[in-house]
Amino acid sequence: MKKLFIITQFLALFNSTAVMGQAPGKAVGNFVIGLVLPLEGSQAVLGEEALAGIHLAASDLMKEDPQLAAQISLVVASDKSKPSGAKEAALSLAKRRVSIFLGSLTRSHTEELAKVAAKERKPLIVPFACADENPLKGARVFHSCFSSPWQGKLLGNFAGETLRRRKAALLFDPQAKPDVAIVDLFRKSFEAKGWEIVHREYFDSSSILDFMPHIEVILKTEADVILFPSGDRHKAERFLKQLAMKKVKLPILGPTSWHQRSLANAFPGGIENYFVVPYSTELETPEARHFAREFAKQKKRRPSIIAALAYDAYQLAARSFKNAQGVGEKELTRSLEQIKDLPSLLGSANMSAERFLERPGLVMQMGRGRFFFRGLVSP
Repeated sequence: MKKLFIITQFLALFNSTAVMGQAPGKAVGNFVIGLVLPLEGSQAVLGEEALAGIHLAASDLMKEDPQLAAQISLVVASDKSKPSGAKEAALSLAKRRVSIFLGSLTRSHTEELAKVAAKERKPLIVPFACADENPLKGARVFHSCFSSPWQGKLLGNFAGETLRRRKAALLFDPQAKPDVAIVDLFRKSFEAKGWEIVHREYFDSSSILDFMPHIEVILKTEADVILFPSGDRHKAERFLKQLAMKKVKLPILGPTSWHQRSLANAFPGGIENYFVVPYSTELETPEARHFAREFAKQKKRRPSIIAALAYDAYQLAARSFKNAQGVGEKELTRSLEQIKDLPSLLGSANMSAERFLERPGLVMQMGRGRFFFRGLVSP
């Protein structure tokens, strides 16, 4: 009941629209960010977390560059945890003549927001829905998180530069497009440094029940590290358990989706494993320490990945305005395309040609029911 009361109080302030630092309904800056989040309904707690991250970013900007911050307004609309609500929220913000859209939390909601942004000819920053097989695309859509394939590049760098491995084996389903995309960037990253892919082992996701024959084939090669990019929890669990049965000592590299409690609880232990995530409270960069400390002061708890991604999304929006020669669609789009050295929580980030922020990642490891931070890996 206490949580519900807190959310109710929160929604009383931000139920329909509000402007950061001003009375609700008054957009005073030259640059107006139209933010769509689920502030009501089943996802309200997550929306609150994202909004807290954005408000902290706005507060930090006010301290660092008050002249720039004074020109930026934040207008918030709730999508009520429904895709149709995202469309309604975006349309309401369009009437407020926002300069740019930012949101929402899930892919289905963001798709509706993207349609309105395209119709209104406004850029859209997508903070969260980035890891899909078919990411949101469009002339004005920019992602403030790294793409799913990007983890392949980071894992390739980590395998060679940190683990000092030089011969990799790849075990994946060639029909699984997200897995293939991770494999491709891993291969390019690994081979670009002069290291070698010694074996490619394929399986069929529609019928695979036993990974042991594939494991035995790989163990007969010279491989000193294995990439297994499947994010399917059941396949990952079976694969890791069979590795443990075989007492495999090679390090195993997996996807970001391994960062889930159910998989960690089922993890058999004894397997050296690594994967990358976009944020962890254990990160020790000056920016991340400041973010975690200030968030804890306000919320009396640690920030989540959602709050961190929202924080960086606001930073991206503010930088796009600072670098643009105006607040028109063409000026802002050009500015977003040219983003370089954005100071994200993980370190310097650049906008890719595919319109994803390319930045470092955090390497994590599973233990028995727990996760451990193992370092920061750069592109």
